[in-house]
Amino acid sequence: MRSTFNLMNLAFSFILISLPLESFACKPYIPRIESYLQDGNTTAMVFVGTVTSIDLAQTFKDGVVYDVKMKATRWFVGDKRTEVIVRAYMSTERSTDCAGIGQFRAEVGEQWFIFGDKFETKLNPDTFNSRKIENGILPEDFRLRLEQNGIHF
Repeated sequence: MRSTFNLMNLAFSFILISLPLESFACKPYIPRIESYLQDGNTTAMVFVGTVTSIDLAQTFKDGVVYDVKMKATRWFVGDKRTEVIVRAYMSTERSTDCAGIGQFRAEVGEQWFIFGDKFETKLNPDTFNSRKIENGILPEDFRLRLEQNGIHF
């Protein structure tokens, strides 16, 4: 009886493995911190800022765009401004492995270390390199990466 049970499990497993299934592979492009520090990068912006307001800018079939206004408190790269508007795209699409990856989620009052590229008058944030600052402290591994690139927080 035990060998029949094992044989049935093996057959069932083989059937499951053989079935065609839809799969996704998410491999987002993650810019290196160094790319923001290169001479000639005229769109790069690196700064520390605090979120002052969040306004709905646009809605789409599969998402929304928010304008996240930030008061800049420290500048490292780019044209210095006192206020920066960060574009935050939030997708409602949930059908792929990449759903939710690369979305910038911030709340009023939060402090952030932002990497991004300006586009017209606003900033498209690098959601992989930007970090929320908790109680004035950056994650240790991130702080060390910054120091390796000449940025001291």
